[in-house]
Amino acid sequence: MTKIKEIVTLAAFYLQEEEILGLPQMQDDFQGVPTDDEALDKLLRCVNLVRSEIASDYYPLLTSENINCIDGRVDPVSLQKRIIDVKRITQNGKAVQFKVYPDTVKTAAGEVEIEYSYLPEDEGLDGDAGFSDKIAARVIAYGAAAEYCLITGLFEEAVIWEKRFKDSLFVSQRKKSEIRVKPRKWL
Repeated sequence: MTKIKEIVTLAAFYLQEEEILGLPQMQDDFQGVPTDDEALDKLLRCVNLVRSEIASDYYPLLTSENINCIDGRVDPVSLQKRIIDVKRITQNGKAVQFKVYPDTVKTAAGEVEIEYSYLPEDEGLDGDAGFSDKIAARVIAYGAAAEYCLITGLFEEAVIWEKRFKDSLFVSQRKKSEIRVKPRKWL
C-alpha cells in the first residue's frame, strides 16, 4: 500500500522543495534541512485533491453496503463514504431499479445492498493513498506537483506537471494483458 508520506516526499523532490523534507513529521527519512510547515500543509492538501480527482474522474473507488430503506429512499449522507455515483442496487440478490436525485436515491423499500463509487477521505502523512497500488505514488505525486505549482503561481511548471500526470495516469489505466496478433497468411 502506498502511503501519503511517500507521495509527499516524491512531490517535494520533484518540486525541489527540500525544506518540506526537513519537517519533524518527515524526519524519519530526512534530517538537517530547514523546515516550512505551510508548504507541507499545501502539498498535503494538493495530494488529497489529486486523490479525489483520480477517484471521481479516472479510477473509481467502489464499495457496497447493506441499508434498510423503510420508505424506499437512501439519504447519501447516511452512507459510510462520500458517494459519487450509484452503480447498482440489489435486493435479495436481484437487481432493483433506482433513480438518483441530488439529495436522495429512490429505490425499493426494505433491505437493499447498494454498490457505489466514492471520494476518498482526506488523509494525513501516515494515511494510505487508497488505490491499492493500482495508481503508483509517482502518478499522484505528479498531480500534486501540478496543483502545488498552480496555487503558488508557477503556471508554466504547472502545465508541465499536469501533462506528466495525465500521461502517467493514462498509461496506468491501459489494459495490461497479453496482446495477440493474428498470423499473416502469405499467398
